[in-house]
Amino acid sequence: VPLFFGALNLLLLYYFLRTFFGRKEATVGSIIWILSFFSVLASLMVDIDGEFLPFFFLLSAIAYFKSKEVFKKKEIDGIKKYKWFGLLLLACIGGFFIKISFIITIGAIIADFLWSNKDSISKKDLLKYILGLGIFAALSVLLLILSQKVFPFFDLKWSLVYWEHYWTSHRDWMQVSIDCVIALFYVS
Repeated sequence: VPLFFGALNLLLLYYFLRTFFGRKEATVGSIIWILSFFSVLASLMVDIDGEFLPFFFLLSAIAYFKSKEVFKKKEIDGIKKYKWFGLLLLACIGGFFIKISFIITIGAIIADFLWSNKDSISKKDLLKYILGLGIFAALSVLLLILSQKVFPFFDLKWSLVYWEHYWTSHRDWMQVSIDCVIALFYVS
């Protein structure tokens, strides 16, 4: 399964880079992905962070940027207009259900959307987006509750205990802050 998702991730990465940057960039990015030790290691072992989270991240990134393109074109309407947005919603829910830290990807997409449209968003639009985010959160909670019916072995109490431990444990927030700054340097 991880090897399958590794191959799928390579295809998604190539598609993403080729669509938004070009063929040369897609080829170089794919070669780096193939030669990266972490990618090779992650495709050989079952690990949430190794192949499953990148799959949902790449899927959500493709769907987000495609939906931005579609919404800029005024002549497209109906189902075609919301196809990519629906995929974005499914990828975000799937990524969040795989690992709670996927909230970072969701936050990055929201931040990019708000920043990209900062000059054209009215207060009415902002209220509409907040309502949509609330509906997304409510849908996520509902799906989480319903998942106990679909998967009888899943106990929501264990997740709640884990999440409570995550927020109440004594973390070294200075180290987290330094890691965030280092991540920003790498991204730049």
